[in-house]
Amino acid sequence: MDRVRTDVVLPYPSEPPVCEKLLSIQSVAEILDVSRRSVYRYIALGELSAIDLRTGRERSRVRVSGSDVKALVERRTCAPASR
Repeated sequence: MDRVRTDVVLPYPSEPPVCEKLLSIQSVAEILDVSRRSVYRYIALGELSAIDLRTGRERSRVRVSGSDVKALVERRTCAPASR
């Protein structure tokens, strides 16, 4: 029978991994069912944070974290009206 080591300490026992899913502008637009232009508007308004992964002179590689998209949806969700 194998013994389980109890003296090993993991580096981040209670925290999730630092790297989360990064979504393209097109993916965010599809998730939210809006245009790419609307996603860029949300970024310009500060509703979404953008991460630019461009290296050098190549075209922009903007990404948005999945948690930002989720937070936007939660902020924009309206409670049902009481009757």
